[in-house]
Amino acid sequence: MDLEVLYVGQSYGDGGSRTAVERLQSHSTLQGIYAEAIRQSPDQEIWLVLLCFERYMLASFDGITKNYQTTEEEDDRHRSDVIYNPVSEQQEVNFTEGALIKYFRPEFNIKYKDSFPSPAHATYEECYAVDLNAVAVEVQTEDLMLRLWSSAIAPQWTHIAKYPLHSEQQRRSMFELV
Repeated sequence: MDLEVLYVGQSYGDGGSRTAVERLQSHSTLQGIYAEAIRQSPDQEIWLVLLCFERYMLASFDGITKNYQTTEEEDDRHRSDVIYNPVSEQQEVNFTEGALIKYFRPEFNIKYKDSFPSPAHATYEECYAVDLNAVAVEVQTEDLMLRLWSSAIAPQWTHIAKYPLHSEQQRRSMFELV
């Protein structure tokens, strides 16, 4: 079955305290989307797909080219910084949501683009300062017998959204829906 991705959101809550079911019970944006989608396409059903993601952190070092842009001390300091200041769970959720919205460009996220990230989402500010080279999110739905698609992406079993984030400007642009 092919499902169009109309909206991407998160249910994380303060410190991971909220479940998806709790979030959906009072999600006014989702209720508005549901009402509008049913009005636009009364012959189609709305399905909710709840996904859980696992974290993988990959690091690679190229010691072959001998083309260095930093000193050994700067590299050691940077490596230590990354190891001892890991991405928080909230930042991980924010990066995942942002990457999937940027990838699928869902109709209703675009429609509500002025509220993403909302000024109430103070946790997004933290993401702009995180020292990451890239973010990648992989969604596999073959086991569910679903192919996801959107107006920007053809139906597929596997989707990989990946974005370079070498600078704060690139991190900010990942969360922009222009």
